[in-house]
Amino acid sequence: MVAEACSTGKPVHVVGCQKMPRKFRHFHQALEANGSTKPFKGSLEKWNVVPLQETQRVAQEVRKKLSLFF
Repeated sequence: MVAEACSTGKPVHVVGCQKMPRKFRHFHQALEANGSTKPFKGSLEKWNVVPLQETQRVAQEVRKKLSLFF
């Protein structure tokens, strides 16, 4: 659900991402690194967010791969 929240273009605060399996920890680290999320530290912050557009990105990649066959 975090990725969906990040697609809104609004700041997303997360809690409790320290103790989780490695793949999820890496996912959350990537979201934080690109500015989509920040850890919740007791108060809400505002920052400019570029909405994630993963559906469009994946669709473009699929089209590109399919164009090799057609």
